[in-house]
Amino acid sequence: GEHGTNIVTLRGDGGVPNVDVLAHALRPLAGRHPKLVIFDLAELTFISSMLMSELVGFHRGLAQHGGTMKALAPQESVRRALQYARLDLVFDIDA
Repeated sequence: GEHGTNIVTLRGDGGVPNVDVLAHALRPLAGRHPKLVIFDLAELTFISSMLMSELVGFHRGLAQHGGTMKALAPQESVRRALQYARLDLVFDIDA
């Protein structure tokens, strides 16, 4: 919905070539200032540091307008990468 919950599903390889695609897709979503964005990471097999910094920037933009985001169901390797980068302190990561 316009100001409700938005779910973004990330699949496959979150490596550098795919980050631009994601950034382009997130821009209009961020512009609507949603209250909550959920990133479904269940099918994401790899997350690059560039993708992580994109998520952090997206989170910052949401927070400026009172919004928040959470990551859902990351695979173990992706969860470890997020925790190693301390992103679990930036936004919620739910099992």
